[in-house]
Amino acid sequence: MPFKRMFWSGTSNQDIHVLRGNATPDLTTERLSVIDNNDTQMDVQSYLGSNNDIRFRFQPLFKGTLSGTVFSGQGISVDITTGVATIDALPRPLPKNNFIIEATATNVADNTLLWTETIRIHIHTSVTAVALTPQTLTVRPSASTRTDPEHTGYKFTLRAVFDDGTVGDLTENHGVTWSPAEHADEAFGLLIQPGDASGDTFTITATLPAALGGSSATATMQIGTPWQDDPDVPRVSIVVGGGWPGTTLPSKAPNILFLSDGYTAADEWPFDQLVMSIVHHLKTDRLVRPYDLLCTSMNFWRVFLPAKARGISFRCEVYSYPSNGGLACWPVPAPQKAAATGNYSVANLVYAVGLPVPKDGTKSVSDLRGDWGALVDGLPNDRVPDRAIETWKLFATRTFINELDNFPGMAYGKPPAANSRPGTPLLAAHPFRASRRNLSVFASLLKSVSGVQVGPGLNIGTLWQKESFRQNDFAYNQGDIIETNGNDFRVFICTTAGTTAAAEPNDYANALDGVAVTDGTATFTGLAFNNAPFLFLLSSFPGGRAVNYGSQGGYIALSTRSGTYDIPVTKAAAPAIGLTLNFTTVPQDVDVDTCRTAAHELGHSLFLGDEYVDFPSDYKSNQSSLAPYLNLQTEADLQTNNAMDGTKIRWSWRRVRKAAVVSGPITDVPQNAFRVPVVPGHAWQFSKGDTVLLRQRAAGVPLAAASAVVQSQALQVAVDTSAAASNDYVVVQAAQGVQVTLADLQAYTPGSILFLPVKAPSSVFDANQYPYAEMVAKNVRDLITSKHAPLYREPAAEEKVQHPTLDGLTPSLPGRPFCFKEKPRIVGLYEGGATFARKIFHPTGTCMMRNDHEETGQFCAVCRYVMVDLVDPFHHFRIDLDYDDIYPLT
Repeated sequence: MPFKRMFWSGTSNQDIHVLRGNATPDLTTERLSVIDNNDTQMDVQSYLGSNNDIRFRFQPLFKGTLSGTVFSGQGISVDITTGVATIDALPRPLPKNNFIIEATATNVADNTLLWTETIRIHIHTSVTAVALTPQTLTVRPSASTRTDPEHTGYKFTLRAVFDDGTVGDLTENHGVTWSPAEHADEAFGLLIQPGDASGDTFTITATLPAALGGSSATATMQIGTPWQDDPDVPRVSIVVGGGWPGTTLPSKAPNILFLSDGYTAADEWPFDQLVMSIVHHLKTDRLVRPYDLLCTSMNFWRVFLPAKARGISFRCEVYSYPSNGGLACWPVPAPQKAAATGNYSVANLVYAVGLPVPKDGTKSVSDLRGDWGALVDGLPNDRVPDRAIETWKLFATRTFINELDNFPGMAYGKPPAANSRPGTPLLAAHPFRASRRNLSVFASLLKSVSGVQVGPGLNIGTLWQKESFRQNDFAYNQGDIIETNGNDFRVFICTTAGTTAAAEPNDYANALDGVAVTDGTATFTGLAFNNAPFLFLLSSFPGGRAVNYGSQGGYIALSTRSGTYDIPVTKAAAPAIGLTLNFTTVPQDVDVDTCRTAAHELGHSLFLGDEYVDFPSDYKSNQSSLAPYLNLQTEADLQTNNAMDGTKIRWSWRRVRKAAVVSGPITDVPQNAFRVPVVPGHAWQFSKGDTVLLRQRAAGVPLAAASAVVQSQALQVAVDTSAAASNDYVVVQAAQGVQVTLADLQAYTPGSILFLPVKAPSSVFDANQYPYAEMVAKNVRDLITSKHAPLYREPAAEEKVQHPTLDGLTPSLPGRPFCFKEKPRIVGLYEGGATFARKIFHPTGTCMMRNDHEETGQFCAVCRYVMVDLVDPFHHFRIDLDYDDIYPLT
């Protein structure tokens, strides 16, 4: 069967608004997409053109009858094969104002339900007002002069008021046209800057299609000064944060940058305090280890960019209520399908009966129950408590908050969609404001207050450019950095203003002194890390859910507090509609949870994935999709002959008691020995006679799976390393009975590690098969193999801490039994990860990557191993001692 999964393409999952007498789009073309077993994406109609194994159906959630392929009721007809909803022109006395359609994919052969998606339809009679937000949107051109129009990536948001008193976001997927053509893309609304016109303003018009009434709204596009010409581009400074500054050259270390968003000029001091609090926590709190060890190998920077207005742009729908003599609001929750048993939550009500319109807010609980009895099927009244209905009524005030004209321009939440992630709305860079490309242009111009550079002529901000950010319509100034690409830090430099990315290579030349050039490519070697994913956008508004978008664009969205809190607002003044943010005081400090959230999100940039569950379903993708996340593994990747095999666990790396980083080519010395140059200060750890190994590693490159790691045969330290003169190298020779040549060892190039492995416990020691202890203890590995099962299977509801099933295993520590509270820290296989419940595994039952907000929560031994090995393997010594205390094998 070629079907793997289905999903809504792009933003087509967003709520659909339709006026009576009209029909909604066909959901099988362009909107609902399928991924087949070859990982090919296509829309449902295309899939059905060549496959007949899946039955796709679109079932609306309202009371009605099915006749052929059309489900009808309440003056609504839905074609269950296409999802097209046709609405009667005249409203019913008791209208169905909105409803969810369940899109299902079923295996024709055995009628097995394979996948379900949802979308929501809103029905209105007319549009009474439309408005664009923000009313003025400032666009910064990417270059001082251009020879062609620039498609900026900026866009206004369009909202409409309907006759029933509700407000909808019609920006996308509603057939809006934008004008004038020289300043806005007609179909998509992306703004166009036609030339060198800093300070100019243009009127942008958005017009609804006839099917939505044809109304128009206008707003002002303002051309700002190109960053290249701005005399006030802020400077980057190091963050001391109450600990110590980074001591490693920027080109050799991870560089973490905090960029302000929504802080006005008066808020620089609070921003500095907030950043210092986060950095201080990372540097000094033992519970976020290994950051307390690695911070001398990392650099923390801050840059303050004053905003026009405090706060953040809210894209999600909100409902309002009186608060402290004013007005506050709260995000409208995402709908959630109710379980088979138990009381309905308000989110379950939103799924089953829809959202209220203003007149529903004045109805009694009994009247609403009566309405729902006439409008929807199967609502179990005995499971719907009055308190859930009273909360549902509050949503009758639902509307939107007007957006801000800020840069970077962060966003809180997304436009309403039936399949939205439940819980706290996500933070992000607004997709119509600070795209990663715009952030890269800005970053490339950032200079250090102390004059620090990352290469000859390269600003410190070049570190945080996203790799390969150029586009075909992008033109440049003379001297602009056009592209950075990869750890070799290839840099294209423009010599002619107006040159585009499509130009021939000889249009580019080197503008960097002392750097070799070939075909217009300047190469600066020595950049150890891709620093783009180490960019924090720090919102001034306290609230929202932090997200790391490293794999999608290279930044972390963070706020001063995690979670959902009151949003202070006022009613918007015409011509705006909805609400206006009334945020007057920036927080002066961050709480511990925010600092721990920063530690978690930074972990993603250091190749760690989420281990918690948002979706109670199987992980459908293959192991290659988890390549950036070294603490996750699919069930299929763990199997031999369709049975779980403990020897294939990805994180079965050998424990490292001491490690030194190789700093140069390995050479031979007399008496059949070899000189291994190492980073100064690393050699002293080893003693003459120590059995050591070499392991291939490259700076900034994550570990391979244990089965793919390349290691040498056993070596012995041949010379005492305690003498000062020997502190930058270690002399080794082949261990007894081992043959080693110089060619063998020269495969371990600079960046590799020389390490002291931990000898396997005597109970399992085997000189040939198991000489060294691994991160997964042998008794745990053997238990998983013998039972063909992980230590923990995800039940119906996620448990915050996963306690392993250890039947057949008696873990113990030297001199004492294994404490119950330590059992979830046993490294093995625990189900759940990448937000999915099943068919994917992580290393331990408790870890900060499991969204563990307990103040005593810590990174597990595997996550520590990954981060230390990536940033500074020297610190393996400290984290392995910690692991030794809980290693379940004596």
